[in-house]
Formats: sequence, C-alpha cells, structure tokens
Amino acid sequence: MKKLYNLHYSNKFKKQVYQICDYILEELQNPIASYNFKIKILQTTSVLEYFPYIGQEFQNTHYRYLPMKQWLILYEVQNNSVEIHRIINSKQNFNSSNLN
Repeated sequence: MKKLYNLHYSNKFKKQVYQICDYILEELQNPIASYNFKIKILQTTSVLEYFPYIGQEFQNTHYRYLPMKQWLILYEVQNNSVEIHRIINSKQNFNSSNLN
C-alpha cells in the first residue's frame, strides 16, 4: 500500500520520548523495555501514514490523539503530512491549556 501522508516528529516529541526511554533505562534498569518502548512508538505512529484520521479529537482542540497503552500521542494532520507533537501519560491530569 502506498503511503499517503508523511510523518514529522516535533523536537518536543522526540525529547519526551528520549526522556521516557532514559527513565526506563536508567531508573528502572531495563534496557529491553526502553528499546521496546521506542519500537512501539514507531509501530503505533506508522499507522498514521495511511490512516491519519484514525485518532479522536483531543479536548476540543485541533489535535488528535492516538492511544498507546497508558500514553496518548498527540498529533495534527496538515495537508499531506502528520505532525506528531507530544506524548502524554493518560493517567495525568492533563487538559488542552497544558499543550504549550
């Protein structure tokens, strides 16, 4: 199947993923889980190349979200690309005013 949308990962998203993986690696002493987390991120977001509107609207914003276990991946569709902005823990008290 031909990709319809290009994925772009924001610097903020990359930094958040790095921090989560670093925490798993250093604090939890689990390099396998850290690696698996990165792989799961790539697998989860890759679906957006074909189905960018699969995620639901996030709290009446222009963002959509894709769930991944306890995480929410926030993104937006722009023309023929998908900009992945944030990853947040779904257990946190989080609202749209915290996005900036």
